[in-house]
Amino acid sequence: MIPADFSPDPLPAPDPLGFLEKCLEHYAQQRIEGYRLIFQKRERIGGALLPSEVIEVYFRAQPYSVFMRWLRGDCPAWGKW
Repeated sequence: MIPADFSPDPLPAPDPLGFLEKCLEHYAQQRIEGYRLIFQKRERIGGALLPSEVIEVYFRAQPYSVFMRWLRGDCPAWGKW
């Protein structure tokens, strides 16, 4: 869903710090206290491309917390507990 106050300003792709500053500015203006995202990653280890992982992530600023739930793939910490 696109917010009503969405600005079609181009993202500062060649300037990663500018992009981060713009994100933090928007975050503060909107008084965002947390967010949820779906993160997809794929790693190459020792030359081998590993299967894709899909992770649901919840972040909350106060009190600070991050929750990650693997939807597809293996959580690397599971085998260590």
